[in-house]
Amino acid sequence: MVTANQARQSLANTVATLNASFDAGGNANAPIIAGSSGLPVAAAEKLRRARADREDAHVLYLRASDAEREARQALNSAQNIARQQLQAPAGFVIDGGVVARPQSVTQDERTALAMAPVNKAELAVEAAMADRERAADRYASFAFVATVDDWLSRFGDLGNLREVEVETPTVKGDPLSAILSIRAKVAKLTDDLVRVAEAATPAETLRSQAHAEIDRVAAAGALNIHPQSRSGTPLGLSEKMHIRTAPSGALIGNAGTDVMIWLLRDQLKAEVDRMIAELNFDGAMSAAEQEAATRQIAKDRLALERQEEALVAAAEVSGRPTARRADLDPRAFLGVDA
Repeated sequence: MVTANQARQSLANTVATLNASFDAGGNANAPIIAGSSGLPVAAAEKLRRARADREDAHVLYLRASDAEREARQALNSAQNIARQQLQAPAGFVIDGGVVARPQSVTQDERTALAMAPVNKAELAVEAAMADRERAADRYASFAFVATVDDWLSRFGDLGNLREVEVETPTVKGDPLSAILSIRAKVAKLTDDLVRVAEAATPAETLRSQAHAEIDRVAAAGALNIHPQSRSGTPLGLSEKMHIRTAPSGALIGNAGTDVMIWLLRDQLKAEVDRMIAELNFDGAMSAAEQEAATRQIAKDRLALERQEEALVAAAEVSGRPTARRADLDPRAFLGVDA
């Protein structure tokens, strides 16, 4: 049967073993960082430690899961034994003065004795569950490493990553409050990016593009006639209406729909104008305005994320670690710029 103390001791032993292995090996157990050949030394070391910490957290989670499973197995065993004891006859006790007499233990006392190991095993399961949940939270706090790895797989070997010095912001009061304040600003800027990305195209731009599209199709369907034509089909209309079949089975031709567009060009443009007039263009942005706004927001957000990372790193040093966001900007964590 695994008790709560045994489960905790198992986790403590695992941590001690991992720390001893790391200290004795001096980086020998560090994984090779794929995609980091272009990283500055400090950034590469920071990532290596984050990966190592994530692996340690993963091992602890696996150990905690095993401990919980063993505790549950011990609970099932205790429950089975208790069930058998409670179902057995009360029996007799042998006394030196009396040959035999009914057992003096009451049914409630007998039940309490049988259930004592079960109650103890239930407490051990609760403790193991709590340990496993804490280990899961710890492991989940390193989700940002996958974000950094993905970014490095695309940009890490380009060789143009420059180290960026970021001064830790001066904080008055609780550092965690400052971190949360920055994260709120980052979230707002992220919403602003979505708003800019979803901004409407200006009405006049949309109208001119739609009219140009109609004109292009109409030009392809325009009918021409030559005064010297003697073919009997001066318009070539049947050719425009004809649909061919390619050897692959694909259909070639449009059955003269472009001719219809040519004939109805003005009506189509009028209908497009009516449709556009009914649309909402609040916050509309041109492509140039959209690109400029996106660049500025991204720049401001990265600056905030660098401050956030500086505060998180300072909190770690002071013994008040704060979990990093899984969607952090890898450049902020690594302290680099591309």
